[in-house]
Amino acid sequence: MEYPEYEEFEEQVFRDLEEYQAAKKGEDPEEDAEYVIRYRRLNEPEVMCHRCWVPQREKATNFLQKKMEAWRADPLTNMPKIRKFLTDWEYMGFNEEEDHHGVQLVQEIKKVAKDAVIGSEEE
Repeated sequence: MEYPEYEEFEEQVFRDLEEYQAAKKGEDPEEDAEYVIRYRRLNEPEVMCHRCWVPQREKATNFLQKKMEAWRADPLTNMPKIRKFLTDWEYMGFNEEEDHHGVQLVQEIKKVAKDAVIGSEEE
């Protein structure tokens, strides 16, 4: 659901023991010192198992089916709720299975919301 963040840093590659000891004493490295780029994970990823994810997707799809008519009838009034639902839908990664019936409903409500916003701006 959320990927971890990484930080890039350079690390000196020591060719011999003398070079390592000099670096430990705080001496500046030689001009021809070798460096490699490494990555450090700053935070842990947020994940959900598939067994937990599928019921959440079904719950969200059922919620959308219940709200669809009201949201179609008055999308501008319901825009904060529509945006919240769409944000949560994207956050959970429910769009990954395009053949799922909830994905078609989400595409439809996105179109309704977009048309309502464009239509209200033209007035």
